[in-house]
Amino acid sequence: FSRRRLLQSAGAGAGLVVAWSSLGGSAFAADATPAASPTAAAKPVFGGAPKTLDSYLAIDADGTVTLPTGKVEFGQGIRTGFAQLAAEELGVPFESVRVVMGFTDRTPWDLGTFGSLSTQLTGPRIRQAGATMRQWLAEIGAEKLGVEPADVMVDGGFVAVTSDASKRISLAGLAAGKPSMRELDAKAPVKQPADFKIIGRSIPRVDIPEKVNGSMKYGIDAFVDGMVYGNIVRPAAIAAPLIGVDFSEAEKMPGWVGSFHDGDFTGIACERVEQVEAAMTKVNATWGDVTTGHTSENIFDLIKS
Repeated sequence: FSRRRLLQSAGAGAGLVVAWSSLGGSAFAADATPAASPTAAAKPVFGGAPKTLDSYLAIDADGTVTLPTGKVEFGQGIRTGFAQLAAEELGVPFESVRVVMGFTDRTPWDLGTFGSLSTQLTGPRIRQAGATMRQWLAEIGAEKLGVEPADVMVDGGFVAVTSDASKRISLAGLAAGKPSMRELDAKAPVKQPADFKIIGRSIPRVDIPEKVNGSMKYGIDAFVDGMVYGNIVRPAAIAAPLIGVDFSEAEKMPGWVGSFHDGDFTGIACERVEQVEAAMTKVNATWGDVTTGHTSENIFDLIKS
């Protein structure tokens, strides 16, 4: 998608979900670092989800398991759900998992947050990462304990000898700050539903307290020095051509910064969010007709076909 096409699709709601969902299989199958090609500099390249275990899970000195994810919490409960998945596979208490969301310099590439697809697409990778790390911890723990990996269990935040649980090493003692240098292992067995202790439990959602006391930060709460707020002038119909736009009245509004116009894409910016919303009411745009033949009467047949 070009930037303009993506923004046009965003207005379609369901259309955006369908378009991006179709990328799921191929996009996630790609390597996180696509090989360089002669055309790499000429066009943007979407990397696939990372294959390295260290992109998904890390153990801190206090035993906390850090799970970075490119997804963000919009209210769908994935911060809680992701923590449950990791805690289950690693055999650690739910409270020991810290989910870090949305920091693009710290979290793995993860396409985006939309369409109720987070648990469906990212959830299995989190479980596979947990299973891979559990396997790695069993191997290095068994070596420390002087037994075979098949003779240890990973549970309760420890690697312990199955026949004598008093012989054990904490996960922090084994792997705090230590990279695994492994890739996700598709053959590492995830736990079966009959063995679940955390998945399936009704755990209070961790995002609720922040929403109640008002400390939850959303995208609109982001702020940097000199930041201004923009708004897109949208047509009455998707793909309607922009015939003309007059910003003369909008330019008189408080906080006006400027306008942008490129083909059928146009928008304005003001110093404050309420100012840009007020100025939008003064923008006079003329849009051409779209003769697609799609109407409220035939839209359902169109979707079915």
